[in-house]
Amino acid sequence: MFEKLHGNVRNRQGVQHEHRAGLLKLASVWVTAQRPQEPFTGRGELTVGGGIHGFVFLAYAATAVLVAKNQRWRAGPTVVAIASAIVPYATIPTEIWLHRGGRLAGEWRREPTSDVRDRAWHDRLMRQLLRRPWILGVLVMLVVAAVFVALLIIGPPGGRA
Repeated sequence: MFEKLHGNVRNRQGVQHEHRAGLLKLASVWVTAQRPQEPFTGRGELTVGGGIHGFVFLAYAATAVLVAKNQRWRAGPTVVAIASAIVPYATIPTEIWLHRGGRLAGEWRREPTSDVRDRAWHDRLMRQLLRRPWILGVLVMLVVAAVFVALLIIGPPGGRA
């Protein structure tokens, strides 16, 4: 899936994980520095790390939905792609499976084809947005941020400790 957006996944995989680990370490140091009088409990760091992890998960899910819509996947591969982000590193074999199955082949559908499904309003909207990637990117991030904020307001699973 990232291959569709960013080229070869395997070359960038290590770099992406380095950045994530670096961001988590930086966030941990920042949170600890904000409360030097409190003993180290790890709670704040988990909250920040969990928030970052949740936001990245939502962004991955949004990317999976966009690619699924473009490639006209059925519900099964779409659910598998999104669910694979729950288990660490499960996205790698999932993306290999999607690639080998030909589900990632092809270009972005920016122009209508003779396919009847291209006449639907949501396909026309998707093509318009794909022709304007900056607008699409901003809209996707706004939706992800709105869902993230809604989930923060609802609170963690199982309630607050």
